Amino acid sequence: MAKSASGKWVSRVGATGGGKAYKKSRPGNYYGVLALIVILGLLSAVLARYDYQHPHKAAGAVPPAIGTTWYAALSVQVCGDSLPNLYPDPTSAGGFTVQNDNVIKLSPATAADAGANATLSQFSDEYPGLISSSSELAIPTKTGVADAATTYKNGQACPAKSKYAGQTGKVTYAYWSSLSQKKPIVTTNSTTIKFSEYMRVVMAFEPAGVTPNPPSATSVDEMVKLAATPTTTTTNGSKSTTTTTTAPTRATLPTETTIPYAVAQVERGSGPATLANFKVPGDVKEWDLDWTYNCTATPAKTGTFAVKIVGHGSSANTTDAGVPQQKSPGTAGIVRNYDTGTFNLVVTTPCTWIVRIENIT
Repeated sequence: MAKSASGKWVSRVGATGGGKAYKKSRPGNYYGVLALIVILGLLSAVLARYDYQHPHKAAGAVPPAIGTTWYAALSVQVCGDSLPNLYPDPTSAGGFTVQNDNVIKLSPATAADAGANATLSQFSDEYPGLISSSSELAIPTKTGVADAATTYKNGQACPAKSKYAGQTGKVTYAYWSSLSQKKPIVTTNSTTIKFSEYMRVVMAFEPAGVTPNPPSATSVDEMVKLAATPTTTTTNGSKSTTTTTTAPTRATLPTETTIPYAVAQVERGSGPATLANFKVPGDVKEWDLDWTYNCTATPAKTGTFAVKIVGHGSSANTTDAGVPQQKSPGTAGIVRNYDTGTFNLVVTTPCTWIVRIENIT
C-alpha cells in the first residue's frame, strides 16, 4: 500500500531520533494550528458565557402545546358584506383544519403550528390557495385554486354590488381573543395574530375606517359546541397508536359581570359547579341560557345534567327556573328568561359541559 505524505513525515521524525536538525525545524503548519486552537478556545468561552446569560426558553412554554385542541370562529368580509364560508378541509395534514360553519380547529401535531407559530398567517399557509398578507387577501375555490373574483389587493375598488361599492379598500384583520372581549384588535399583519381558545377572527377587505363585524352567531355557537365535546386524537406514526382524550378545562369568570352583548360570557367545566354572579341590566328585554353537555367520557357513557338559576333580588319573572334534569350521553338546548337583576348558576352533573349567557335586545 502506498504511504501517505503524512506517513512519510512521521517516519522521518522517528529516524532523526530527535536530533538537532529536528529541534531547529517546525512543520510548516505548526503556527497555523496553534493559532486555530487559541481562536476556537476563545469562541467556546464566548458562546458558553452567552448561553449562561441568555438561557433558552423551554419548548412548548407558549400554548397551544402539541396535542392541544382549540376552536376559533372565522369570518371573511369584503366591503361590508360577508363572503360564504370557507370549504371544510377535514383531511388537511396540518394542525389547522376548517370545520362546518367557518369554525377553525387547531390541533398542533408538530412545532410548525404550535406555540408562537399558531398564527393566522400559518393557518393561511396550510389552507390550500388562501392568501392573507398585508397587501392581498385571496379566497380560493373549493379545489384550492386562486379565484380572481375573490382576490383583493390594497388600492382596489370595492365590488359594484357591495355595501361600499366603488370605495378604495385595503386588507385588514380583526380579532377578539375571548368571548368577553368587547372591541376587536385591528391589524394589517396576519403574522401577529396568535390563536387563543375561543378566538373570533375576521379576514377582511374594507375601506379605511371600517371595522369588521365579529363572526356570526352560527359560527360562534358551533365553536362553543365543538369545544364542549371531548376530542379523541389518534397518532399513528411512524405509526405508533396513542389515543388521547382532551376534556374542557374550567374558564373562570369575574366575580360579577354585566351583560352588554349577544354572547356575553361562557363558562365550561366538568362535574358540579357553582358559578360566579352575573348582572342583567334593566333595559334587556330577554336573556337566554344556552347549554350543552357531553357524558361520553364518563364510565357509563351517559349521565344527568341540570342547571339551577339562583336569583338575587330579581323581579321574579323568569319563565323557567333553569335546565330541567336531562339524562342521555349528551345534548344541548336553550332556556329563555325575561327578568333582570343579579343571578348565578348552579350546575349539577358528572359530565363535561358549557353554559353560555346571551342577551336579546
